[in-house]
Amino acid sequence: MTTLMKIYIKVFVFSATLCFVGCSKKKKSKSDSPATIENSDGEAEATEGSSSNTPDGQTNTPNPSSSPNSNTNPNEDDLIIGKNLSWKRAAALTVDLSSALMLSPATLCNELGLYSCTQQVHITELGSYDPLQSGTFEPIQEPNKTTPISLERVILTACTNSVYHSQIIAKKLYSDIDLSKNTGSISASAFKSHFTKLYQKILLREPADDELTDLKELLKDQAGNPINNNDFAILSCFIVASHIEGLFY
Repeated sequence: MTTLMKIYIKVFVFSATLCFVGCSKKKKSKSDSPATIENSDGEAEATEGSSSNTPDGQTNTPNPSSSPNSNTNPNEDDLIIGKNLSWKRAAALTVDLSSALMLSPATLCNELGLYSCTQQVHITELGSYDPLQSGTFEPIQEPNKTTPISLERVILTACTNSVYHSQIIAKKLYSDIDLSKNTGSISASAFKSHFTKLYQKILLREPADDELTDLKELLKDQAGNPINNNDFAILSCFIVASHIEGLFY
């Protein structure tokens, strides 16, 4: 699979995840109280799954494990909706990217070199608001259709700046590769060390073996030729920084 196809797949999965999170929030919560029905005498009767009284006055509580509809596993929606997972909005994204890529917020991403991508240009799509500049008085409640595009544009620009903005920063962040040569000169140990450092700084964890195997596709272009190390550094930064783990918390 080519590098371009992998990036397209990554964009599709990320967009679908944002849409799923937004759609899940619209579901109505289910009531925890047991349903009751009235019998012919007008008395309330508990439906299946609720406790009932026996003739001797003892309470009969059904065993959850014996019910055909019982489910001891947590609700899958609870793992997605706001209780456990939130998407990084403009301020959090700016702080985390700036810290991980060793850039100041002012040099992270700027449109035409003048307007901040996260605080002005894409502020609405990234979940913040600005009543003076954009005329928005409250943030959007969930990611919209242009949020994935805005996120990827910010991340790609930030990764590009991390390579070209300062040689001192580039040498520290990408110390395992020589930015003046093609990727054919990267050894296996340097490749692993390079991505381990990126994963630790951006995702705060070690890369898995299968992830390192897939990332080897970045070493060559579609024709199978080694790409410039600058492009490799930018792409590797983009792939890791746009990981779902880095955009939700």
